[in-house]
Amino acid sequence: MDLITFQLGLTLRYGDRIYQFLRQLDGGQVQFEDQITRHTKTLTIAQAVHDVQEGKALVLRPGFDPKLPASVTPPMSLSDLPMHYQDDLGRKMDYLGWMRRLGINRGEKKRIAEQIPVVAERIKDTSPPAPNTVMTWMRIFELNDLNPAALVSRYLYRAKTRFTHPLVEEFIYKCLHKHYFTRARNSLENVGSIIRLELKKLVAQGKLTEEESKVSASTINRRSKEVEPYFATKARYGDLYARVKFRTPFGENPICRAMQRYEIDHTTLNWVLICDRTGLPLGRPTLTLVVDRYSSYIVGLHVSFDGPSLSSTLKALKVAIQPKEMYTQHAAYLTNPWLGCGIPEEVAVDNGLEFHSPQFRQVAWELQLILEYCRVRTPWSKAGVERVFRDLDFLHLPSGRVNKPIPNVRFPDPKKDAGIPFSIFCETILKWAVDIHPFHINKHKLSRSFDLFGESLEQIPPPRFLGSLEVLNRIAAMSRYLTVNSGGIELMGLSYSCPELFQMKKEVGPKFKTLVKWDPDDLHMLYVQHPLDHANWVLVPSRTPHYANQLSYVQHRNIRAFAREHFKEIRGQEQLDMARAEMQEMWQSRLIKDHKKLDYKKAVQNQGLSSSKIWMPDQEIITDVQYKPAQPTLIIPEAKVTLEEIPDFDGFTLY
Repeated sequence: MDLITFQLGLTLRYGDRIYQFLRQLDGGQVQFEDQITRHTKTLTIAQAVHDVQEGKALVLRPGFDPKLPASVTPPMSLSDLPMHYQDDLGRKMDYLGWMRRLGINRGEKKRIAEQIPVVAERIKDTSPPAPNTVMTWMRIFELNDLNPAALVSRYLYRAKTRFTHPLVEEFIYKCLHKHYFTRARNSLENVGSIIRLELKKLVAQGKLTEEESKVSASTINRRSKEVEPYFATKARYGDLYARVKFRTPFGENPICRAMQRYEIDHTTLNWVLICDRTGLPLGRPTLTLVVDRYSSYIVGLHVSFDGPSLSSTLKALKVAIQPKEMYTQHAAYLTNPWLGCGIPEEVAVDNGLEFHSPQFRQVAWELQLILEYCRVRTPWSKAGVERVFRDLDFLHLPSGRVNKPIPNVRFPDPKKDAGIPFSIFCETILKWAVDIHPFHINKHKLSRSFDLFGESLEQIPPPRFLGSLEVLNRIAAMSRYLTVNSGGIELMGLSYSCPELFQMKKEVGPKFKTLVKWDPDDLHMLYVQHPLDHANWVLVPSRTPHYANQLSYVQHRNIRAFAREHFKEIRGQEQLDMARAEMQEMWQSRLIKDHKKLDYKKAVQNQGLSSSKIWMPDQEIITDVQYKPAQPTLIIPEAKVTLEEIPDFDGFTLY
């Protein structure tokens, strides 16, 4: 038996935190110190003893193993025996216990025979055993170290004898496999008819007698039950149906504290929201949740209209990791703190494409996470987040709800009925995640998510945080190899440049290709990788920040698609092609065939042609190359100028 003494050297383990005895205080209190953070924990002696006795605290001896001790399998219990076998064992133990009480050995047959009637009268046994039988019981009991299980009747483990002919048994199994355990799902009655008809053929061939070929329906039913129910259901209904029907939790639950396992998933909400600025319907948003498996507490969320994507996943994961004060400091409508921050140990996801992307795996490597991909079509593998999604159906919003179609029921159009602005909905969903959902009482655990998560935070190691979000943002960014030239970098019509890019061109060359990454939710900045030093990244801003700031990649792509369709409607490309053809025709009509006789440049200079004469068609343009002096329309008399002597001035210098 382990004894504890509150003195130096006593070490207790609460969850994953190790506390060492520090000092004893007045009032029957003792103080322990965390071996990692030096945080002191003050308890009363009664509370510390109660925690050790109830298993909340584990006493660690000198040279302890940091791992928790493995659980010991309890011995087999005789209470699992059928009741009549338990009664028979109790009868035997009554006789043996009386003989041992009187000190009678198993070889004293005379004394055993004298005491058998006495025991039979005491226990009201109408058919007492013979002395040799009691002697045999005593011998078996003593040779098996006084183990009562050795006295259990061997008849319990007997092998049942079958009286059916072996050829009939083999034929029954073949017919069941061919006609019953198939996706056709024939009934046992139909299969029994097939078996009896085929057995008559064997009788006609002389392989069986008429008596041996008789098979009852109960026999066929018992043979079908010999196949394990899981494999029988799998053969008749398919693997997926069998997995769903026979699913059950098994083994020891490895989730024993908060932040040990987070579950991430998306869902499309059943409400249509409207724009705060225009009041137009925006559609159904997508909600991404990060839920702690141990407590079902929501530690991160993200609402967008981009659908399930890598961007929404990483933004929700970023909310789960970062301290929550930066998200709740302006949320005066919250009445409770939003708990949970730091990097978890494990993340469970489904088989969505965003979770199988190389970028998401790189994020897991950077955060030192363990990724668990749940099996296809097994939502119970991440039951925590699925239960939270189920609770969303009970969230009451006044309008804009999308209802499931029901025959003969006409629901209002959610786009016409929508009246919830997007900003108010985001505040509502945050209020629900922080103040409503964590305070529901779990009927299985009879506790609240807020209490479970908060109590577990005191028993887990200190949380880990990212030293810089730039690495996470760069991994989550979209990427493409683009050309760097004299105009900088061009991405879908947007130009990016900076002095650092100019310095990179000095080191690499005037024109080169390199890897470029950008945040799909904000195109105001690009991450440009140095072609020679791949670990060096340069942030290059946009040359049109008034347009690219807070502009998402989807928005920019849609804007360009709209502009492209607009020019198609006004036939912009067709007008440009016609103008080019007309210009070419104009040049061809002005060509002079005998180009060797004249100097065209001087001829045109003599004509005084310029763009002003082309743009002003009312004036006559001389196109003849022969010189003809023009007749003046206004004669100005010649002015006479008197020549006077120009005065001469002496130069001087300033000193």
